Amino acid sequence: MYDFNITLVKYNITCLDLDVRPLTHSLTDLDTMIVANLTYSIPESHKTKPLSSVEQQNVNHDFSATAVFDKSCDEYCHYDLSIKSDLQLPSFFNTDVPTLVVANDDTFKLKLNISHQGDNAFGPFVKLSYSPVLTWLKIINFASYDPDHPICFRPTAATQARGDELSTQTLTYDDAYTKTVMTNKSWCYFEVVFSHGNLKDNGALPEVMLMVLLNTTVTQNSSVEMDQSDNIVNISLPVKYRSSVAAKISGESEIPFNFTEGPTTISSIFNIGQNTSNVLIETELRGTGFSNIPKSNVTILFPSKLDSNRTLLYPFHLQCTATGTASCTCNTSNVDTEGFLQMQNSTRNFSSTPNPVPLQLTSYDCQSSMTSTGFECDQLTCEINNLGENETVKIQATFRVWTQTLRLQENQNETKLVTEVKYSAAASPLVMDEHGYPIPPHFSNITTTAIRYVAPPIVYVFPLWATLVIAIGSGIVLVGVLALILYKKGFFENEFTKMLKDAKWEEAGTHHNNVYESEMPTQDNSEKPSDIVNEEQPPKYTPEPVHVFKMDGTDNTYVNEASN
Repeated sequence: MYDFNITLVKYNITCLDLDVRPLTHSLTDLDTMIVANLTYSIPESHKTKPLSSVEQQNVNHDFSATAVFDKSCDEYCHYDLSIKSDLQLPSFFNTDVPTLVVANDDTFKLKLNISHQGDNAFGPFVKLSYSPVLTWLKIINFASYDPDHPICFRPTAATQARGDELSTQTLTYDDAYTKTVMTNKSWCYFEVVFSHGNLKDNGALPEVMLMVLLNTTVTQNSSVEMDQSDNIVNISLPVKYRSSVAAKISGESEIPFNFTEGPTTISSIFNIGQNTSNVLIETELRGTGFSNIPKSNVTILFPSKLDSNRTLLYPFHLQCTATGTASCTCNTSNVDTEGFLQMQNSTRNFSSTPNPVPLQLTSYDCQSSMTSTGFECDQLTCEINNLGENETVKIQATFRVWTQTLRLQENQNETKLVTEVKYSAAASPLVMDEHGYPIPPHFSNITTTAIRYVAPPIVYVFPLWATLVIAIGSGIVLVGVLALILYKKGFFENEFTKMLKDAKWEEAGTHHNNVYESEMPTQDNSEKPSDIVNEEQPPKYTPEPVHVFKMDGTDNTYVNEASN
């Protein structure tokens, strides 16, 4: 509504031009006429003045006018909108049909090309519907018939899905010049980016839906779509999930046992195979991603009975633990079937008799039980749900070997009980490994070897303390002998001691010679005095000086005064 004041002059015609524009570019009705109503009157401020003008009461003061939109076409506008689409998906492995692979790259693109032929199309819009597990991110890579103004569609409204409904996003046409009117031979291209990150934790949804609808917002009274077959795109996109699992299975063991002939009273689980250890089989699984594995299982197939009442392996405990969002449940119907664990707190007991017949096989393998006769196999099963990346599941199965069944042949020293552990993800057919194939099963055969107990030979061991005493004593004697030998050889004498010793020996030798000569018996000189007088006398002995070095460095020299 517009309010304005004008001044009227008698006998003069006064004209007023009023420019009327739509309040919005997104008109939804271009067929209904535009109606303008005009009402005029003398303002009250003028009437209160003396000798003012007076309105004629019998004159109509209301006028109206109509107008129609000029759509630049004949009675009917014939337009032809069309839309073409293409998907750009991340490639991880070859598939026969376009497939969305939920892996590290969690985005994909929907490419849309919208074109128009014919009369003007008023108010084109695109309504894009998609599965609620997908997330609308953005629109990129605009292009249009006008290079200077490539952006031609803009998001205007979005709705979030409820339940099984599809989420929607609406885009309206917005031309730089014609606004909501798409003219002949105009076109627009853009790409919509989606994220499928929400599918990582799913692993079971087989497909996602994409639907594109191209239409106009005006009424169809004067506009006709010439070909509606190319205005809708429906895409059913298959989904595969990239994931895998790492498995570690252990439990090989040797069980020495002593076969007893008499009956055994079993009042607790540990009376089975008395004085033997448990058989523990552990399975550890770790998801290596990218996606969750919604359903998988572990089966433990073990030799259970030799016949209807002779047990081989007896499971009494089965436990499963998981981390993260993963969960695990086990079927315990084949665990502790006789209730021996409850016997520990009751007075009830069970009597077991030894097997009277020697074993006919050396190995009881459940893989060969189909062709072999004489024993039965049972299985334990654990179901695993939503095993995610870097999440782990650990399964522990504990058995006792029923040794009273194991009567070995005389020339037989052992028998083998082979348990098969298998992990399978067959319940998740949409989950693929890195090569695009279903996750292969993991097998492992765990062998429990029951060995006839043989008492070890008696070995007498010399006491340790006596060994130490003998060794230490022998060492001391050996060191003493070596020291004595070295002493005798003069190993411990210094140079001064040697010189002093040599001097004493020389002195002692001279004195000995003098004594010897003085003590010699004298001859009778009365008989041959002339011979004695004329006999040549020996030379007189002259002692040599002896040098004695003191510790202070002085040199004392003395002469041996021994008499001749």
